[in-house]
Formats: sequence, structure tokens, C-alpha cells
Amino acid sequence: MFMIEKITAEETHSIRQSVLRPGRPMQECIFNGDDDVQTLHLGAFTEGKLVGIASFMVDTNDYFHGKQYRLRGMAVLPEFRGMGYGKKLVTHGENLLQQKECDILWFNAREIALKFYNGQGFNIKGAPFEISTVGTHHVMYKKLS
Repeated sequence: MFMIEKITAEETHSIRQSVLRPGRPMQECIFNGDDDVQTLHLGAFTEGKLVGIASFMVDTNDYFHGKQYRLRGMAVLPEFRGMGYGKKLVTHGENLLQQKECDILWFNAREIALKFYNGQGFNIKGAPFEISTVGTHHVMYKKLS
């Protein structure tokens, strides 16, 4: 049985570390805004096991106008990739943000994930840039309203 549920920031940390920050200190997996009351943390569960996470937090990017949310810490455990968990996490988050009258969902995407996000209707804005210890990223976005 597959489900998307709201989870706590703390519940995201182990997958953030193992997928997004392997070998790095757990402190790097705690993001500014994690505990903000407007932040949404979602978990993808199968048979009671947390297999994917996504966090949506209020944040602005100068490229965009209107009410903005930022996707951070999107990750699916390697053995569960390609099964639709990531797509369902993003879609569920978009639906919740539309209820909050969010205009733009944006994030910094790793190059390896561009194809996935393009397939979900996101577009690249601006030039690629480097995030130290993580790699090359692109700002991506989707208009929700």
C-alpha cells in the first residue's frame, strides 16, 4: 500500500543524509525553515516504510514574483526510484500549495535530476551554478496559479 502523508522535519533527516548528503554530518540535513509553521514536509510510504521525502517552504527567489514556495530536500531511496514515488510527492505538494494560493514553486535542481523535473512540467531559469560539496545546480520552477 502506497501513501503520501505529512511528516515532521526530523523524519526527513535520515533520508536527506543517506541520499542527498552521504558521509556528511547530520547537521547539514537540517535546513533553515524546517520548523516554520508554513513549511510542509511530505513522506512517501510503502508498507509502512518511509521511502521518499519532500519539503516545501516559504522562500523567495528574485527571478519570480508573487507568493513563492521552495522545494527542498526532495529524495527517494535508491531502491524505490522509478516507481512513481517522487512524482507523487511533487504532485501532492503542488496540490497543497495551490490550496495556499501559491503562485510559483521553485528549487535548485541537481543536474542529474533535470530530466525528472522537466517531466513534471518544471522549467529552468538562468545559468547553472555550483553548490560546494554538492555539485552543479539549476534553478527550476513551475507556475501553480
